[in-house]
Amino acid sequence: MKKIIIAPDSFKETMSNVEVTNIIFDNLCKKYKDYEYKLLPIADGGEGSLNTFLMCGGSMFSTPSTSANFELCEASYILLNDSIIIEVAQNVGFKFKKSSSNPGNTTTYGVGEVLKEALKSKSKKVYFCLGGTITNDGGCGLASSLGIKFFDKENNEFIPTGDSLLEIDRIDNTMFIEKYSDLEFIGLCDVTNPLHGLNGASYIFSPQKGASQNQVITLDEGLKHLEKIVIRDLNIDCANYPGCGAAGGLGYSILAFLNGKLKNGIETILELIEFENEINDETVVITGEGKLDNQSLNGKVISGILKKVKNKKAKLIVIVGKLEGEKEDYLSKGIDEIYVTNEEGLSFEEVKIKYKEQLANCVQKIKI
Repeated sequence: MKKIIIAPDSFKETMSNVEVTNIIFDNLCKKYKDYEYKLLPIADGGEGSLNTFLMCGGSMFSTPSTSANFELCEASYILLNDSIIIEVAQNVGFKFKKSSSNPGNTTTYGVGEVLKEALKSKSKKVYFCLGGTITNDGGCGLASSLGIKFFDKENNEFIPTGDSLLEIDRIDNTMFIEKYSDLEFIGLCDVTNPLHGLNGASYIFSPQKGASQNQVITLDEGLKHLEKIVIRDLNIDCANYPGCGAAGGLGYSILAFLNGKLKNGIETILELIEFENEINDETVVITGEGKLDNQSLNGKVISGILKKVKNKKAKLIVIVGKLEGEKEDYLSKGIDEIYVTNEEGLSFEEVKIKYKEQLANCVQKIKI
């Protein structure tokens, strides 16, 4: 029996990857009944990643933890085979953004709390799905929760946030090495930004998290100061490594504090769920995201799936909310068909009222 794999990303600010997957399936299976269907909501390492691992046999657990605002919240994680999967947006993502919160006063401390609970499983490999955070603390909150100590000039220990990175006078990672040096830490991200500078975490990402123009400069100076202390005290120099600017510098903390690695999110996720094993040359793969643009073919979900599909000479159909550029340019890269849900060119405010209807109508036009 021929197979259709439905593997979309989320449509930002409208539908989760699970919602998109289900709408496509519900409308397609009525039209094409004689196919085997495989539902695989996909993410590139940011929000929605847990859904992917859950659909592929992972077990989900929840635990109390600290939110980005230093408040109590619940966060979920996945156990899959011998690995722990943590989606950092679970407790430091945009759903916790308040009028009083900004990237200077938020923390990644709760990410470490989730990890410590998950480690009761005795798993030795940890994947952090980076992205969608409202933090800019260079991952110092995560490091603090795992026993890395930060001291100010008066030798007082504290948990640095974006605003207080400049107060760090010395760092002691002795306790972390004693407790966690046998673990393997891997950060999954879809960006290549360094820790600081004009292309770093503060300048590129903190304005959308609520930072003012002046605060962006201060936050960036804080990350530069953090790098200086890490080089001096830990003898680690990695701030320019691609991806260190992910999740407000959480990418940096995985390298500098956890002695981990950073990997491309979508490529690693597709390998972990053995996506390529689901495909043969008669398979039809349907993927998509909110907007198809140049970034879509550069480390995002569509680019990762395109590589796997073309390795097996399968058919790739892409559904998007909005198309930027000429359709022919994307088709020339190996995509077989592209369908746009918002063909009417409605404003985003109008789209938010009828996005599910638009997607359902779009699926009706698909020809397998």
